Amino acid sequence: MRLQRGGCRDEAAERRLQRGGCREEAAEMRLQRGGCRDEAAERRLQRGGCRDEAAERRLQRGGCKEEAAELKLN
Repeated sequence: MRLQRGGCRDEAAERRLQRGGCREEAAEMRLQRGGCRDEAAERRLQRGGCRDEAAERRLQRGGCKEEAAELKLN
């Protein structure tokens, strides 16, 4: 996994994300932990991520359940 080889994981990933260090990797990690919002959501949105129509498709597949549900409510 590219994330682990890059040494940018867990708490370090979040700290580097705040400093602008390992953005994509940290964003993916936060998404997997249920952090599909803020910078992670915006970055994945640019790549076709977790909002609008994509959110509904992922919700049906069981991908971003809570985040997609919140976005659908809003």
